[in-house]
Amino acid sequence: MTPDIETTPARLLRADELLRDCRAQDVHPLSQLLMAFDAIYLCCLVATAEPSSQEGTVLHPDPDVVLSAKKQLRLSPENIDLILRLMQWSFYAFGDELPCVPEDAVALAHEVVARAHVLQRDVEGMKA
Repeated sequence: MTPDIETTPARLLRADELLRDCRAQDVHPLSQLLMAFDAIYLCCLVATAEPSSQEGTVLHPDPDVVLSAKKQLRLSPENIDLILRLMQWSFYAFGDELPCVPEDAVALAHEVVARAHVLQRDVEGMKA
């Protein structure tokens, strides 16, 4: 099902774009990790209804936002661990040791974005 662009938050639309871009074949693995994390974090912001004057941006990711989105996005302890490792890796200028293989980050981003869309549809359904 295609999201309704009229009612989908800008953050969720941006997460869709990032997910699409990080799956492109010519994208560097480090970029894949970063885009996957950004897509996940934007979904966490949507799930926790964090306000922002600039809807699509991620300025300073906060671990509390990820932890707050745990229930809404049905994140397992393993998911949380990987998301927080990706966050820490991005904070420290992409350390030598990767937090995971890019495929794992992209797969998690795909799951989280899909869950965020379901959550958004549920919220929109409650408003109707």
